[in-house]
Amino acid sequence: MNALYPDDEPTVTLTNGIDLNDLRNPNTNGIEFEVQDESKDKEDDTDVYQVFNQDDVFKNMYQDDYSLDEEEMDPFERIKLKMSDISSGDGGVMKRILSPGSGNVVTPESLVRVNYNLYLEGSDEPFDSTRLRGEVFKFRLGQGMVITGLEIAVSSMKKGEKSQYIFTPDYGYGKMGCGNRIPGNSAILGEVELMSFVEQEGVDDFYNMTEIERKYITLEQILKVCRAHKDDGKACFQAKQYQKSFTRYKKAADVLEMYHLKNEKEEESQQKMLLKLYLNLSLCCLNLCHSGRAISYCKKVLELDKNNCKALFRFGKALRQVQEFDRARNYYKRAQKLEPHNKEINNALVELDNIVQKNKAIEETFCRKMFTASLSDDKEDKPLESKPELTGINPGFQESVENALKAFHDDHTSMEMPFPPTQLTGPEVNCILETAIKYGLDVRQFGSGGNMEMKIMKKRPDNPIKSSKEKW
Repeated sequence: MNALYPDDEPTVTLTNGIDLNDLRNPNTNGIEFEVQDESKDKEDDTDVYQVFNQDDVFKNMYQDDYSLDEEEMDPFERIKLKMSDISSGDGGVMKRILSPGSGNVVTPESLVRVNYNLYLEGSDEPFDSTRLRGEVFKFRLGQGMVITGLEIAVSSMKKGEKSQYIFTPDYGYGKMGCGNRIPGNSAILGEVELMSFVEQEGVDDFYNMTEIERKYITLEQILKVCRAHKDDGKACFQAKQYQKSFTRYKKAADVLEMYHLKNEKEEESQQKMLLKLYLNLSLCCLNLCHSGRAISYCKKVLELDKNNCKALFRFGKALRQVQEFDRARNYYKRAQKLEPHNKEINNALVELDNIVQKNKAIEETFCRKMFTASLSDDKEDKPLESKPELTGINPGFQESVENALKAFHDDHTSMEMPFPPTQLTGPEVNCILETAIKYGLDVRQFGSGGNMEMKIMKKRPDNPIKSSKEKW
């Protein structure tokens, strides 16, 4: 099964396409296909939740307390004794709640995220399991994207619910089964957990409208579309899928920004939603280390609310990422003035002062050794013999570069490190470049000769930086 949703990549890519008619043809014995290896190119496109012990997947699903007569029954028949029919009365989908959820039952046509294990009768190991894959499966209800039994099962659930189901063949893979893994006329035991769902009512209608039709849409309809994207963005963010989360929030903001306001009341509602979206976008950008974009969205928030504490604080965090420490402190102070007892803001100021002092000490040591090393007659200073490209480099200079880049690498809140502007020799430049490569850093040069400046940059991380997880 595969999650199909706009802007998401498919779970797997096939080397060659397949004919869907071959899949539907009952006279075929199945088809063969090859999955393309995307492990090297795949970027942040899997929703991962670690909410269970994977060893539990292999737990015997048929162990329970039964009478002696019941012990003689087939495993699935015994399990059905504690289940109720939620299908059309033909026993096609039987259900037992293992752990109740909360809130309302999932709404029709929602985008759902589920964990599941699917078993054949007599098997302790699932033939299909999101848990073993370490990913959450998502699909849209009412679109025929999954077997009928799973569609009915999920449609009966609440968020956080974990239930057990048995699907008859008519609600599973039918008389033909599915390849070699699932024989024909197989009943299926499913353990399903509904992680979250996002209402999609009205979203398709909006995107199917012409530009002229959209001019007559109401703000309430627009907000419904925005809330769907916003809720989906939140689910992606909680799954630490920050790029996807950014895409969802951006789509909601774009829809709302294009709406033609009719009065002041509508403008107030629009700006209230936009403020939330811009804040969410700024936090996504911080986690993606897109400092410039984070600053841009913080500015948008401050245009709507000049005393928004979160925007000021995140503005400061983005500036700290690019080592504009003085400006970062200014925004931290402005946020602190609004919330004097906010621990995260106060801790950020302390951490900023510490890193500034540390960087200042490294810079002073670096510059002092760089300018004095060549004049030193200390016999302990010997050129490096093991690396010919560093010939002529004083160990004091190399040590200073090593300490500076290591400190920058270990600082998870900074993305740029400007080197002190000064004239460097060829071997000194090579020393900096080699040390940067050692720590996985990028080096950019500006100018040449005595006007040359160097800036060390961190590569964009696949995972969020540690300091971007706000609790408030």
